[in-house]
Amino acid sequence: MRGARVSGLMLGLAAAALLLVGTPGIPGEPLVRVGRAVTPACEGPAGWVATWASATVPLPHTTPHWDGFNDQTLRQVVHTSVGGTGVRVTINGPVSGPGLRVGRAGVAVAARPSGTGAAVRPGSLRPLTFDGAAGVTVRPGERVTSDPVELAVPDDHDLAVSLHFAGPTGPATGRMFSGQTSWVGPGDLVDVEDGTGFTESTRSYPSAASYFLASVDVRAAGVGGVVVLGDSVSDGYAFVWPPDAETVAADRLYDRLAVRGTIWDPEVVGAPDRERRSACLAVANVAIAGNALLPFFDGPVEGTGLERLQRDVLDQAGVRVVVVFLGINDLVAGRRTADEVAEALAQVIDRAHAAGVAVVGVTLPPLGDAHTAPDPEVEVHRQALNDRIRPGRPDSLPYDAVVDADAALRQATAPSLIDPAYAGCAFGRCGRWHPGPAGHAAVADAFDLDELVALAHRPPADRPLADRAPAAATAASDTSAASDTSAAPAVPAGGSE
Repeated sequence: MRGARVSGLMLGLAAAALLLVGTPGIPGEPLVRVGRAVTPACEGPAGWVATWASATVPLPHTTPHWDGFNDQTLRQVVHTSVGGTGVRVTINGPVSGPGLRVGRAGVAVAARPSGTGAAVRPGSLRPLTFDGAAGVTVRPGERVTSDPVELAVPDDHDLAVSLHFAGPTGPATGRMFSGQTSWVGPGDLVDVEDGTGFTESTRSYPSAASYFLASVDVRAAGVGGVVVLGDSVSDGYAFVWPPDAETVAADRLYDRLAVRGTIWDPEVVGAPDRERRSACLAVANVAIAGNALLPFFDGPVEGTGLERLQRDVLDQAGVRVVVVFLGINDLVAGRRTADEVAEALAQVIDRAHAAGVAVVGVTLPPLGDAHTAPDPEVEVHRQALNDRIRPGRPDSLPYDAVVDADAALRQATAPSLIDPAYAGCAFGRCGRWHPGPAGHAAVADAFDLDELVALAHRPPADRPLADRAPAAATAASDTSAASDTSAAPAVPAGGSE
């Protein structure tokens, strides 16, 4: 990643940092999947930060339960980036109808290993309330945040969020390619710890979806949030398989941004005790497959990147940095020019900066592979746009830093083609510009971690509108948490609508 017009924001880093493409991960640090205990390593006041988030959209008819649920409990697994001492959950409304009636809800630390059952860690289950009520009705187009509960949430671990739907939900909103298995059972199973009664999983492609969940926040000290705004390339699409593997670039990035302190979990036998570098960052991925910055004839899905910037990024709790990985669909499907997309990206940068959020740009990956050459006209605009994204030119976009995904993924001798080692292939076909797990790891390795950490932990004076929070129903008694705004109050179940 390379700094671009960052001046004092870099906290002592050189004003013109060198471009680091393919930066190796932390030496001697393999990707170890164990739960990490919450440690007081990060310094600063406690506040809320999104440890997981999703840009919820109407689910396609190929997704099981796209039409919703009825008197069923849905137990969904979300993978945390950082942990904390408390948790709250934000629920998205349905596509249409009178509203999503949640009869009861709960959150717990999921049992390991992920994807093998609906059981939760004994003693960790906490009931969720909404403005003090056990249930809530969420109208179409609205989001409601639960009251916070005390729970020791591990870093880099799975949480289980259980929702009992008291009646028909109407068509579901969610994330089609969530990459995590969910579990469904009849009736109210919110309090079940061992997973008994959950008779159905959503593991099989393309139904590894999440439903109605917009974000999961944790209360943590000194942690800044990084939010990825992207399309199917950063969403993972079908080419990162199987579910529950946490292999997209955002997951890999957090593996490099390891929280300092002792890595251990008393529930995991043989978990190693080792020290890792400090990052104190959470990573949330709000990418949507098919998304674009600007409108085109049949899309993009659920609002353009410009339209959803406030809702999906700037309103996330604790956000400090947004990583913008959009533009491919504008060029390919929208037939936009490089200048048109660059103008839209400039608007994203201006709005984020006005909210005190740093912006990291990502160059667009190659559009061709070993079997398909890119459209020549589109390739000209891709190269021109990437030149605008990279710093060093008079017309370069004013990013705070840049990750060169194009350079990380392309063939050395054919820069318009993705390296075969990084191409995403699944179900008998390859995804051209969609990278597979190795490609996502290469993009994550292209981040300069020191630069990213510096951007996220810059002084408050340089981020005047930071600490924005989602619309929430927050318990008035929760005085230990950072103050939040509430734009969409909850409607208690059975109460007036």
